[in-house]
Amino acid sequence: MEPGKVFFSSQCLSENSSQLSGSELLKTWFKGSRSRSTNITEVLFSFREINQEMFDFLGITSIISDVKRDIKLSFRTTNYIGAIPLKSPINGKPMGDFIVYPRYIDTKNNNNKYLKIINLLQGSIQPEFLFNDALISKDQARPPLFFECVKYIDLLFQAIQTKWHKFSTTKKSYPFPKGSIVWRDYLQHEHDPKMRLHFPCKTNILSNDHTDNQQLYYVYLFSKDQILGQTVPSSFQIDLRKKIPAIERYFSFIAPKPARHLLIRNADPVVIRKLKKQGNKILNYEISANKAWRIDFSIVFERYIQHLYLNASKSLGLKFRDNPHIRKMSSNNPSWSLKYLEPDFDIYREYIAIFADTKYKSHLYNFNSHSDLLIDEHRHDLHQIAAYCAFEESKHKIGLLIYPANTYTNNSLKYTNPYNATTLDISLFGIPITYANLGSIQSQLTRDLAALIKSQICITE
Repeated sequence: MEPGKVFFSSQCLSENSSQLSGSELLKTWFKGSRSRSTNITEVLFSFREINQEMFDFLGITSIISDVKRDIKLSFRTTNYIGAIPLKSPINGKPMGDFIVYPRYIDTKNNNNKYLKIINLLQGSIQPEFLFNDALISKDQARPPLFFECVKYIDLLFQAIQTKWHKFSTTKKSYPFPKGSIVWRDYLQHEHDPKMRLHFPCKTNILSNDHTDNQQLYYVYLFSKDQILGQTVPSSFQIDLRKKIPAIERYFSFIAPKPARHLLIRNADPVVIRKLKKQGNKILNYEISANKAWRIDFSIVFERYIQHLYLNASKSLGLKFRDNPHIRKMSSNNPSWSLKYLEPDFDIYREYIAIFADTKYKSHLYNFNSHSDLLIDEHRHDLHQIAAYCAFEESKHKIGLLIYPANTYTNNSLKYTNPYNATTLDISLFGIPITYANLGSIQSQLTRDLAALIKSQICITE
C-alpha cells in the first residue's frame, strides 16, 4: 500500500459498482491477513466497520457478496460527489481514498467541466467538509483550489468598481510640527542642533493603498497563478484574462502584503466583506481541502435548472419563486404530517401558476426501458407534482418534471378526470448538464415556456 493512491472511484447514483475480488484485495490493499475464505469475509466486514463513518458521510453503501466461491466487494453511491480517506482493516492506518464523480455530465472529462456549472450559480453551492483524517491522494481527491480562486477574482472585479479608499497612517519627518508628533522618536535625536527642527509625525492619508488592499492584492496574485496553471480548463483562463487589465490597473501603485487571514470588519462595504470571506477560504485551503468533502449534486442540478427558468421568466415578464412553501393551515394533525409542501420552483402570472420539480435521475437516459424500478420512481414523481398542481385554480393544470438528459427534450403527459373535465398536463423536460451549449438550451427552454403560458391563457379565457 503505497501512499498517494485512490482505493476506488465511482460515479454518483451507481446502484451497484464494479466488483472487487476479496482474494485480490488481500494481495494488494489488505496485505498482512491470511488468505482463507472465512478470513476474507472477516476482513471485509472489518473494513466496512472501520470506515462506516466515512461511508455514511459520502452516502456510500458497501455490499459484500459471495460470487462463484469468491467474496466480492462492491458499492452503491447516492447523489453526493466528493472524496473520503479509508483506513486499512489490518492495522487501522490510512490506505487510500474513495472518490465519487458526477453523473449525467455531457463531457468526457467531467472532473473539471462541472465546475463551470457550479461557478455559474454564483456561490450557492459550497463543499461540506469532515475534519477527521486527511485525504491520501492529495490533489487528485481534493476539491480544486482554482474553483475558489475563480469566485475570488469575480468578487474582486466587482469590488474594484467601488473605488474603496481608507485612511492609512504614515510616519514621515517634517521641518515643522504636523499631525501627531512621535515624541519618542524626536527625543532620540533632539540633542543634535541640526535635527532639532525635524519632527517625526504620523499623518492619516485617504488612499486605496492601505493594508486591506495590500492583502487583497496578495490573494489576487496567488489566485491568478492558480487559474493560469496547466491543469485548469482554458475557459476559466480566458475569463480571467479579460479581467486582468482592469484589476492590475487598480493595484498598479499598491505592493502586495502577505497575509494568513483577512480581517472582516462590520464597517467594510458588503462586497468587500464577501471578498474577504472568499479570500479566507483560499488562505485556509490547506487546512480544509485535504479533508473529506462532499457536494450534493442533486442540489447542483436543482440550482442549475432554477437559474435557467429564472432567466426565462424574466425575459417573458413572469414572476419566479424558488423553493416556495405551501403551508399547512390545519391543527390537531398527526405528528408525522408535513408542515408544508415545497416545489423546487413555481412560475406565475395573474391567475396562472406552473409548479415544477427537478429530479436528478436517469429516467430520460432509459427512455425505452420498462423496468419496475423506473415505473415506481416515476409514479412517485408524478404524484408529487400532481400534489403541487392541486393548488392551481384552473381546471387545466400544468406541471413540470425536469430530468438530466443527453439532449434537450420536451415531452407531454396528459391526464383527464372524466367526471369534471379537469386535466393535468405534465411536461417532461430533459436538460443537458453542460456549459458549452447553454445559450441554445436557454433559448429553447424560453420558447417552450412561452408556449405553455400561451396555452394556459387560451384555456382560461
